[in-house]
Amino acid sequence: MREQDLNANYLPSESIRIPVNKESVINNKIVESSLSDEIVDEIIIKIKGQALYKNRLMMLDIIAENNWERPIYFTGGSFGDDDYLWMKDYLQLEGLCYKLVPIKTPMDQSNPYEMGRVNTEKMYNMVKNWDWGTKGSANVYFDVESRKNSITYRGNMIRLIDQLIIENDYVKAARSYA
Repeated sequence: MREQDLNANYLPSESIRIPVNKESVINNKIVESSLSDEIVDEIIIKIKGQALYKNRLMMLDIIAENNWERPIYFTGGSFGDDDYLWMKDYLQLEGLCYKLVPIKTPMDQSNPYEMGRVNTEKMYNMVKNWDWGTKGSANVYFDVESRKNSITYRGNMIRLIDQLIIENDYVKAARSYA
């Protein structure tokens, strides 16, 4: 046994169960009441890897203590399973962030960059109120990092438009592009 392992704590399971209080989820507007039939009773996550570090333990503790009383959001930009606490199937895109929702939306393994479901109503209203500033001005220089980060905006806009088309809302899809 290595010396560093002597002071380690061991998790007796690779799975963690997160109970879902459906009433709390609806009352606290984590999920719209119209989607109540889609809310799962529990979220079971499978810890991958051989260790849970303090930052992940802290995030799991926040979720455990929250009891679905407030929404929990994850920022985009990362695609590691552990960055989303192994809950990519329970995310909902709302603008530039992902909201943790107790509705399972399995990821398409052929396109792992599209995580979770899209809340078209909320995202459309949010996107239409974004202030794009001076993006069209020839006097503004966008450095390489800014141009690279703009891919997130474009990708999320495409997901919104695609979902609006799936929902047969062609008017909003066209307006999202404009």
